[in-house]
Amino acid sequence: MITIVAGKRDMKGLGMSHPYVSEDHEGKPWFEWIVAVVVIIATVLAVAGYTKAATAAIAVTAIVTGLVRLVLRERSPWKVRSVVFDAFMGVGLGAGLLILLTIVPVGN
Repeated sequence: MITIVAGKRDMKGLGMSHPYVSEDHEGKPWFEWIVAVVVIIATVLAVAGYTKAATAAIAVTAIVTGLVRLVLRERSPWKVRSVVFDAFMGVGLGAGLLILLTIVPVGN
């Protein structure tokens, strides 16, 4: 029988305990790699002098990840914290970046 006490699993009869890890409740690696690739592309764009395009790429990606989490809820491939937190942070970051892009004059 396995019991969880104070964040640790206790395997009765085995005399072992280890920290509880929640990989089952986290996001999907394939989706996280897609986000990582977009960040790398945005970095290359920024280094090449296309600051607006890089910022827009990050903003759109943030909004999409927030909306994906909001729509798919627990089935979402993008999970960091709670549904509300993930959706608020993603959409809020993306909207904030897009607003700044229109207000603050930056490079190309």
